[in-house]
Amino acid sequence: MRLVWWRFAPVFTLAVASWAQAPPAKGLAYASFLGAGAQDSIIGVKTDAAGMVYVVGYSDSGDLPVRPGAARDARAGGRDVFVAKFNPALAGAASLLYLSYMGGSGADTPMAMTVDAAGNVYVTGVTTSTDFPLEGWAAQSATGGGEDVFVFKLNPAIPGSAGLRFSTYLGGSGRDVACAIGLDARGAVWVAGMTLSENFPLAGNPVQAGPWGPQDGFVARLNPSSTDEKATLEYSTYLGGEKVEVCRALAVGPDGLVYVAGTTQSAETFPVLGHAFQPAFRGISDIFLTVLDLRRPGDAAVVYSTFLGGSSVDEVRGIAPAPGGGVLLTGYTLSTDFPVTWDALQPKARGTGDVFVTKLDPARSGREGLVYSTYLGGQSTEVAYDIAADEQGNVYLTGYTLSPDFPVTPDALQSRPSGGVDVFCARLNLAVPAAQALAYSTYAGGGGINVAYSIAVSRNGAVYLAGYSQDPRFPVTESAFQAAHGGFADGFILGLAGR
Repeated sequence: MRLVWWRFAPVFTLAVASWAQAPPAKGLAYASFLGAGAQDSIIGVKTDAAGMVYVVGYSDSGDLPVRPGAARDARAGGRDVFVAKFNPALAGAASLLYLSYMGGSGADTPMAMTVDAAGNVYVTGVTTSTDFPLEGWAAQSATGGGEDVFVFKLNPAIPGSAGLRFSTYLGGSGRDVACAIGLDARGAVWVAGMTLSENFPLAGNPVQAGPWGPQDGFVARLNPSSTDEKATLEYSTYLGGEKVEVCRALAVGPDGLVYVAGTTQSAETFPVLGHAFQPAFRGISDIFLTVLDLRRPGDAAVVYSTFLGGSSVDEVRGIAPAPGGGVLLTGYTLSTDFPVTWDALQPKARGTGDVFVTKLDPARSGREGLVYSTYLGGQSTEVAYDIAADEQGNVYLTGYTLSPDFPVTPDALQSRPSGGVDVFCARLNLAVPAAQALAYSTYAGGGGINVAYSIAVSRNGAVYLAGYSQDPRFPVTESAFQAAHGGFADGFILGLAGR
């Protein structure tokens, strides 16, 4: 069995009818489509201290609404990345402040994004382009194989091509895909993903200097401010065992520790170190959490590594630093014996596949490291793609649901399923009794296919979801930049008022 790494691959088939657009729902702060005549999707959303909303996605359309000052004002290939910036306090056309394409003549698909305090947008993903635009002291100035990682830094405040501050390839002669990105305190960029290359570029003092199986994870650190291409790639390592791995999520802690989560099929040789919560492989595929401290050399840099899972398939999709230490994980599980804690909101699986929400603290020993864990779902299938936490310790997650009985709260934006594939958004308070832990939960959809890939919480408490919709009735606000569905699939931004 090979793991499915492609983030956007749908796990459902649904006939979608054509409906008139539904009226906007109450409780929305800002909601808009973003798309044109073909297939467009948003894969990531972030906010800044001023309340601006940044999104990154991919487009098969050549007529997205590029704004003056874009780094690239036209699509270069069959599929390009796009970067956009919104001001949700404005209405209509004025709310879209920036939109630029980015890519080469091949297929360029973003998989992860983040934003720093200065408004720089960092994006990573996979490209087949041999002419992907490069800038700065690229760690790798030419593609290594058919599919390579790309990493770029773009500042929407700088007009024209000068807005592209850094860009590089990263990869060997096989397939290489980045799935996660993060920043550390000194501005270095961390990326993680999967590689089939036996010659993936390594740097520093790697934990693992070569592949151990047919598909390994990788973790790398780049310095976009480097003035020497030989020093831009500061660290790179394989991470895997005898079978198949993919690193899907990454978070950098305030102490500089790097938390890498992914999925493994390797029961024998995947590294398990420290006071692991779950030292033994249990299922068809298990989640792993590995913590790196690069102040330590070589394989000593792995200060903690554990399995997490039950007897079936378990997949992680999102990670976030947890208030009070450790990390929050989410994704989906097909296991009926996924590890849960005594205070779980939902202690048992309800459907064919449920979401999980887990807090792991590697600073605690063994079983004590599982601080909180619960299922969340209805009688059918759910997948969570992203998770976030606010300063008050609330935990937010989003994805999609097929269940007619996904748990919702009385103040839900949409209390009933639409009959299609619906977005869900949930807020949990892990500090209260289980019966009260679900502080907010809602469906969002109009009857077609709707999937949310990313979630962000602004300082004023507004919650932004982003993804794609094939549904003309997906809820939008009167202030939307784009009120009408534009093509086969459109990206969407959905902002819920502070809760």
